[in-house]
Amino acid sequence: MVGQISIQNVKKEFVNQDPTQENVVALNDFTLDIEPGTFVSLIGPSECGKSTLLRLIGGLDAPSDGKIFLDNTEIKKPGSDRGFAFQGSNLFPWLTVEKNIAFGLKARHIYKKCKKGRTGVY
Repeated sequence: MVGQISIQNVKKEFVNQDPTQENVVALNDFTLDIEPGTFVSLIGPSECGKSTLLRLIGGLDAPSDGKIFLDNTEIKKPGSDRGFAFQGSNLFPWLTVEKNIAFGLKARHIYKKCKKGRTGVY
């Protein structure tokens, strides 16, 4: 189970490559505390910052300002304590659902076969 997530005054600004255009501010002074075991849904129109926030929590991007913590440790990079599923398809279409899931577990050496031929994580 993921621990406490604390998002404090986070801003994420994307620099516009066209100097005649303004930068894009995806999040501005965003603060949220999520207690362990809490189920949270991010709902909003396209391009309102939902995916940006998830990328920040996942450590895939850094905030322009503010800080994000997981169990009182600042998130500065991706970690094995968090998972992230991209919006685009990242599956191997020739594998079954089980084998797609097992692929990542095998790569991290945490996938083992159980007795009776069943699979699992230990």
